[in-house]
Amino acid sequence: MQHLTITKQSISADAAKRAIEAGEAEAARLGLAASIAILDESGILKTLSRMDNSLLSGIQVSQDKAYSSVATQLPTSAWIGVTSASKEFELGLFSIDRICPISGGVPIVVEGRVVGAVGVSGGMPDQDEQIANAAAAVFAS
Repeated sequence: MQHLTITKQSISADAAKRAIEAGEAEAARLGLAASIAILDESGILKTLSRMDNSLLSGIQVSQDKAYSSVATQLPTSAWIGVTSASKEFELGLFSIDRICPISGGVPIVVEGRVVGAVGVSGGMPDQDEQIANAAAAVFAS
């Protein structure tokens, strides 16, 4: 008989909180106020931090960057070259709800599996990605 269910790995609430703390520390080190979102493997919000003085828009943008990353299992920075090389691909990608191909979204990988993603909004795209990588690094230890 075929299996009717599967087991998925996901991130714990405790690990998500530690990732937020690591992201906030990196944002503070860079002198930025950011919104940092942690999503689980299904793209559902696990935890969100909106640092003091961060922009209201960052709440949605950080979640969309994380969603883009977990949905494609790639960092959002990977889309920059692809979208500039193909107008058709760019238009198709932008038509997908919640896809945000701006640097600052990175997958959370544990034992070779994507178990969630981090999305950050608050600085320039490369700074957002730096903060997201700092948050995701919690899961590497």
